[in-house]
Parts: sequence; C-alpha cells; structure tokens
Amino acid sequence: NDLRADLASIYIKAGLKNVGIMFLMTDSQVPDERFLVLINDMLSSGEIPELFGDDEVENIVQTIAPEVKGAGINDTKENCWRFFIDRARKNIKTMLCFSPVGSTLRIRARKFPALVNCTTIDWFMEWPQVALENVSFRFLADLEDLEESLHLPVSLLMAYMHTAVN
Repeated sequence: NDLRADLASIYIKAGLKNVGIMFLMTDSQVPDERFLVLINDMLSSGEIPELFGDDEVENIVQTIAPEVKGAGINDTKENCWRFFIDRARKNIKTMLCFSPVGSTLRIRARKFPALVNCTTIDWFMEWPQVALENVSFRFLADLEDLEESLHLPVSLLMAYMHTAVN
C-alpha cells in the first residue's frame, strides 16, 4: 500500500503538475513480488490498475481538462486521462538497481517482462583498483581548492573507500 500511495503521488506530480521525477528502486526495496506487478504495469503501459479511485480520476480529469483543450484536443474523459498518463510517462524516469548475481533477476525478468523489454540495461562491472585511482586523481586535479600535494593521497583514499564499501 505504501508503494501504491507513493506511485499515486508521483503520478500526480508528474502528470498534473508537469514535474520531472526520478523513481529509484533497489533490490532491497522489493520485499514482495507484488511490488513488481505495479512497476511492470508502469513500465509497459504507464497505467497502473486501480492506482486512483473513481473520485480521484474524476478530479484529475477535471483539473487537466483546460490543458487538454489548450493543446487543441477534445476534452473528453478518455482524452484527458490519456493526456495525464502520457505526460506522467514522459516525466517519470525509472531507475531499477537490481543485482545480476544469482537467479533472482532472471526469474523476475521472466515473470515481469517489462523489466527487460521497457528499460535500458546498464551493466556495471567491478573496476580495477588502478582505474579507480586514475579517475579520482583526474577529477581531483581539476579542483582548485585542493593542494596539489594532496591529489595523490586523496585519490588513493577515494579508490580504497570505493572498494571497501563494495
């Protein structure tokens, strides 16, 4: 219910208020596979069944009708709802951070195909220590407020901290 309420709030902000939103969900935030039903629906069609009650849908339609009319579209209930959903889909950017280790992601991808079909998958593999050190050193070199003598030790510390938390 909390996820459903959060998604309803996100849809209102993105669809009615035309606000860009990034929705981030990690493996640990999926205590129940039913959460993924909502995410699958959101990714595949943009519509999550029964996300809003009838009164809320009516309020959304009435609120967005002037914008629909202003866009030169007939302001029927169906057109207003489609306009709302399309705008929400445009404004909501969904990031799913799921580990590929083990069979969980593979099983979820079979059960909820939009997790794969309606997303772009970026695989991040472990970086070698030298690469972490070089990248951090490069960024630190651009900082004017950091003494040059500290660039190397701080970059080594940053690389170490990155690997330590992994």
